[in-house]
Amino acid sequence: MNLPTWLTVNVAGGGILGFLVGYALKKAVKMLLALLGIYIVSLAYLSEEGVVEVHWDRFGQVLIEKLFPAGVEGGKLVLARILTVLPFGVPFVLGLLYGFKKA
Repeated sequence: MNLPTWLTVNVAGGGILGFLVGYALKKAVKMLLALLGIYIVSLAYLSEEGVVEVHWDRFGQVLIEKLFPAGVEGGKLVLARILTVLPFGVPFVLGLLYGFKKA
């Protein structure tokens, strides 16, 4: 496979795959946030009615730890790994952002 064909396949493939991942990621995040919102509202209601006692400061701390176990550094490592494969990485990230926007 010559260089222009290889580059075209990687750029197009990266862009298309990035779009699909971004689209699916946004849909999944929306669903997760909706479920999380329902859970928190139900806890607040039960706490207000006196059925349960919620320690909101500890609840927030545990929630952050569970949702983001790797923290910001983990996200930076993933992004750095994606961008190391430049012909595939840049179109992938652009496609991911576009797919995330369109979802």
